[in-house]
Amino acid sequence: MFVGLVRDPEWQPPEGFPSPRRRRWPVPWRAIVALAIFFAMLWLVPVIDHAFGPLAGYGFLLGAITFGALQLDRWLGPQYWRGLKDYQA
Repeated sequence: MFVGLVRDPEWQPPEGFPSPRRRRWPVPWRAIVALAIFFAMLWLVPVIDHAFGPLAGYGFLLGAITFGALQLDRWLGPQYWRGLKDYQA
């Protein structure tokens, strides 16, 4: 009746059964690199502004914001935002 709730303290796994391992979470390298590129672009805006003028700096700032927005759209795009709305009666 209560399957899974009762534990036998003397039970041992069968011979050759692999022991449970701790889960190693994958490092999101692509996201880390994208964030590093985004912040490097933001850091470069004053340098480009000083070297090439305010219009070039403004254009580079818009490019950095566009890059960040596209990455955010890519990360959040596959999420399922409807929740349980499909199952409402």
